[in-house]
Amino acid sequence: MQNEERVMCGDKLYLNQDFIQNRFIDHRGGQKFIFDDDIILNLVNSTQDITITPEEDMLLKMSAKEAYGVNMGIVMCSKGDCSVKSSKVGNTEMLFAVVRKGQTYTITLDYSHSIVELSTFYDCPHARVSISMIKEQDAKTYLQE
Repeated sequence: MQNEERVMCGDKLYLNQDFIQNRFIDHRGGQKFIFDDDIILNLVNSTQDITITPEEDMLLKMSAKEAYGVNMGIVMCSKGDCSVKSSKVGNTEMLFAVVRKGQTYTITLDYSHSIVELSTFYDCPHARVSISMIKEQDAKTYLQE
């Protein structure tokens, strides 16, 4: 199934590992972006990976909103170091990090400790995920203003 196809689950999106890289990062020279959508979860494997390799030094913000009993943790790894982890703010997991140009990062969405409520959720298991990136220098400029 291609990412742009929205079938069986209405307007929800299956987020494959390279979607963010291919759609928002490659050949865009560090252009800022915001991805904010409901993504379809895999009930067989309770983790999903996203791989990114920024073209510029960027500030990454990622969040996953708890809903339908899905309590999702977010972990970012690079070169075997998985020390960047999300923090819970209310009912939302938040991860902030500076990602470096040319370095590959794997972001893992882990919902293995979730209590999935019985509902139509089983027809289309999903969660709200938001990912945004802005050039590190642009973020510093905004903070100074």
